[in-house]
Amino acid sequence: LNGLDDKILAFYNLTQLQNLEVSNCKHLAASHLQMLTSLKILRLDSSSVVFHLSESLSDYKWQVPVEYLSISSYHGSGKALSQLLSHLPKLSELSLRDCNKITRMCIAVEQQQTTAVELEDTQAVESIQQQQVAEDLVEEEGVVPQLAMDQEDDDGMLIFPAHLSNSLQRLDLSSCPELILDVARPVLPTSHEEGTGGWGLQSLHSLQILHIWHCPKFLSTYNAPGCPFPSSLQCLKISGCMEGVQTLDFISNLNFLTELHIEDCGEDLRCEGLWPLLTQGQLSELIRVYGTPRFFAGLDPILGGLQD
Repeated sequence: LNGLDDKILAFYNLTQLQNLEVSNCKHLAASHLQMLTSLKILRLDSSSVVFHLSESLSDYKWQVPVEYLSISSYHGSGKALSQLLSHLPKLSELSLRDCNKITRMCIAVEQQQTTAVELEDTQAVESIQQQQVAEDLVEEEGVVPQLAMDQEDDDGMLIFPAHLSNSLQRLDLSSCPELILDVARPVLPTSHEEGTGGWGLQSLHSLQILHIWHCPKFLSTYNAPGCPFPSSLQCLKISGCMEGVQTLDFISNLNFLTELHIEDCGEDLRCEGLWPLLTQGQLSELIRVYGTPRFFAGLDPILGGLQD
């Protein structure tokens, strides 16, 4: 289908619909999706939700109670997908598969985050707080509010809205070969509450399960000793080689991790960084380690030292 509208499906009669799966539909208008006020599960395969310009600029923020969203073989823009997520305040599970056009992912945070030098100049801070228009913020301070992205980023950048920090519990990423995890991006202040954030997925405070399958560039911008994942994580599955990753130092903060899978991660990945989780953390199920032949290289001296 080139499009799915009320001439094909009477959306206004589907207010009790809880599960919707759409395949091979290039154009599902957001204006129709918002009519599904009971929708819990949404699966989009080779399909895109389209927002008209008037909807993008409107102050009206409609919401649907979707808890599970699956996106596969997605060929739309990152901006459109970011907009869709902004209307799903109860989203707890998200699956992205074969999203080749999505090249960068970051989390929007309520409070400004800086990764190098904090702003100590009072005048500079006041100036930033006074600027409410996105166009004024983008170039002067490098501050990018939610969904106010440079034109060159529109297609590739996926920004998770700040509310997912408290709702998202499971994230599955599969076969997204160009996807890179980026630094958190600030949004315009919406309340007086202090926000917290960090690099990568750290601000997803409710995330418990993370699966990364064949996304080789996902951690390519990772720099030790930073930890890209939130400490709330309980289950981590990684399959496929990860560029620039040779140790497990990037999971050193996961004290609540109980289950770890390492599959087909090549010859470079070592178990360095794992030992503290085995001795001090809650890691009890190192269920699968295969296709990673040198993973345990260097562990014998550590074990020998403990025996001594």
